[in-house]
Amino acid sequence: MFTSVKFRNFKSLKDFTVSLKRVNVLVGPNNAGKSSVLDAFRALSAAQTFANRRNPSPINIGRATVSGYEIPTNQIPISLENIHSDYNSEQETSATYQIENGNRLKLQFLDNSRCVLVAENLGRQIQNTSSYILQCTCGSAVLFDEPRPPWDEHDCSQTGTIGRSGLKGWIAADVLRANGVGISPKIMGMLFPKSSLKKKPEPSPQPIKKIGPKLGQALRLLAVVREISHDTKRTAELDHLSGVGAKLLDLPKGKLWQITLVVNTERPNLSYTCVLPASLRFLETAKNKMVLATLEAKIAGSHAIWLVTSIELL
Repeated sequence: MFTSVKFRNFKSLKDFTVSLKRVNVLVGPNNAGKSSVLDAFRALSAAQTFANRRNPSPINIGRATVSGYEIPTNQIPISLENIHSDYNSEQETSATYQIENGNRLKLQFLDNSRCVLVAENLGRQIQNTSSYILQCTCGSAVLFDEPRPPWDEHDCSQTGTIGRSGLKGWIAADVLRANGVGISPKIMGMLFPKSSLKKKPEPSPQPIKKIGPKLGQALRLLAVVREISHDTKRTAELDHLSGVGAKLLDLPKGKLWQITLVVNTERPNLSYTCVLPASLRFLETAKNKMVLATLEAKIAGSHAIWLVTSIELL
């Protein structure tokens, strides 16, 4: 937690320190510096995001050399045009963030549009708060304090490493990639033990039950489109029905398609082979899409069909 921030030549705050608690409320008139305090934390957040994925490097500031992070100005979410109080770039422009453990973070803005983040150690060891855990082929979760190799060799004969805790698989890979570590075949072997690479049996396909129409039935289904066909034996027979037969089945005028709808929320899955009037203007490319459809059972003589009366793509 931050306990205070000291501003020097930072926007409207020439020489100012604000003390912080766990909950803070900024109150004051216009131009008192409330936005400047918020801008300082926005800039720090962006700088930390950039620095967390990199190692510190030597940086020249005037005649001094410090270990820190050169933050690209395009990563800073505030304007740097008026970052210096009264446009005075000869004085140091900085925001120093005091941490409750006694360490400090200093964000310094230089006159040539440079931004530098430095961690200041005040007699206490600044510890790396990140840890990286890989799963060894022996089953142990091995802890690495550094995100980049070379790492110490793990002795599989040792016990009590990290036990069953820790990251593994693609989660660990994402952590390492985020820190710029290339995923080599050796690391892949650590992420995915051989025992976990055994081919799992293919899941057995769900059984499908075909549902035929019964006189007087009307259904409203949430289903998946499995097939759409223009010319089938069934649609050809219906196209050639006499006027009386078409009237008994209540068939609309125009071209008829055949569509198969599957309700996969039931076990076994339920399949409905339906007649779809082309006049409903349903998309031919809707295979494997979810739809909401209304079906009516139509039966006349040897003909028994599900007729789609409405269908909506979800």
